[in-house]
Amino acid sequence: MRLTNARASGGLKTLLASPLLQRIRRIWVTLGLVAFVGFVACCLIAYRASDEASAALASDSRVTVTAADGLRRFVPAEADPAQASVVFLPGALVDPVAYAPLLHAVAAEGHPAYLFDLPWRGAKIAALVARRPLTAMTGLILIGSTHPRDFSLADTRLAVTKIYGIADGVASAADVRGNAVLLPASTRWIAIESGNHHQFGYYGFQPGDHFAAITRDE
Repeated sequence: MRLTNARASGGLKTLLASPLLQRIRRIWVTLGLVAFVGFVACCLIAYRASDEASAALASDSRVTVTAADGLRRFVPAEADPAQASVVFLPGALVDPVAYAPLLHAVAAEGHPAYLFDLPWRGAKIAALVARRPLTAMTGLILIGSTHPRDFSLADTRLAVTKIYGIADGVASAADVRGNAVLLPASTRWIAIESGNHHQFGYYGFQPGDHFAAITRDE
């Protein structure tokens, strides 16, 4: 039995060391690296902010836009202290500038808006911040997100609104609604018919998303 095992082991080592197997292994490794690099490249291209998004970083008669230390400020020309401010924490991988048109529009309606450049374009953390909200925080708006998933905000004092697209292929409507028990019963749910995931920002088509039946402006 020991001799048979030794022969089998020796045969396996010979097979693993064979030029053909070595060549196949190199091919698989190369294909894997090419596929990985290609996927990352496609994502980086897709997640880049559009020209329209970059244009929203310019000030106009209604909104003054400034940037410093990883924070972009969208300040209404006619500021009203009674209006709530909006702090926007962008999702993973997407260029934060892709959300500049949204915040520019918010500021044009009188709400000071702030867009953070999260380190490494980190995962969505708005729900984590809301878990231990600052005193000044009064509400939480979750856009195109299945969060929270690993903890409950059902007892939060914040007014919660959740906005999602019915054609979202990244954060599907089913997954979004599936975590409803983790949010307050008073949560306001806003479903955008025929809207998908990447339409919430101004960037390319996101891998895994579905095609929308409405325009981004709609």
